[in-house]
Amino acid sequence: ISSPESSLRVLDTQMVLPGLHLHRVDPHSGVIPEEGTRVTATIDSGRRAAIRRNHTATHLLHWALRSELGDHVQQQGSLVSAERLRFDFSHHEGVTPDQLARIEDLVNAEVLSNAPVEHFETSMDDARELGAIAFFGEKYGEVVRVLRAGNHSIELCGGTHVSALGDIGLVKIVSEGSIGSNVRRIEAVTGTGSLQLLRESEARLAAVADSLGVPPEDLEGGLRKRLGELDSLRSEVKQLRRELTGNQS
Repeated sequence: ISSPESSLRVLDTQMVLPGLHLHRVDPHSGVIPEEGTRVTATIDSGRRAAIRRNHTATHLLHWALRSELGDHVQQQGSLVSAERLRFDFSHHEGVTPDQLARIEDLVNAEVLSNAPVEHFETSMDDARELGAIAFFGEKYGEVVRVLRAGNHSIELCGGTHVSALGDIGLVKIVSEGSIGSNVRRIEAVTGTGSLQLLRESEARLAAVADSLGVPPEDLEGGLRKRLGELDSLRSEVKQLRRELTGNQS
């Protein structure tokens, strides 16, 4: 939030009353303007775009989880940041690697469809008739905001979202596990986060290949060769120990 005399960095925003938002600012980032001063609020567009991608992907992930695991899956919490998304859901057993792959495929097929994302207000009764799912922990009034993300996902949500599913980019699940009784957590990245994850994985593979003295594309063969050499050396050590023990006797 900037004025001719100052520029304040916003740390958080909260709705304190209907239609009234509170802005918490870094007290060390500048001088708070006097009442009546005209100021300009500017969004970090890159960060906001990353949050949009992760937020809309959360809705697709919820739909894909229910499609693959069953309608008993319900959101139990979530976190959306510029770096990644986290989604907690009810489920009675671990999600297998094959199931995770199919969930990823469902989500990315929706992304590649580039279907439009609609955000509109309607009554709670009409939202229920549309089949909208309410997210965990939210409080809703008589007028609610509905998010239709493509052809399958429709939920109540007042957050910020992309305008078309293709804007999300590649969605990659990075972890899945239990966080409590019948509650599991899944984390994923989107867009440039997926690209960064790929680069980090490539760098780790290149480092391992370099340690083995082979090109990255020959990593599997090089590892098998080194393991075979290690087994041979272990056999030689055992034989030498037996011979040494015999000589000592």
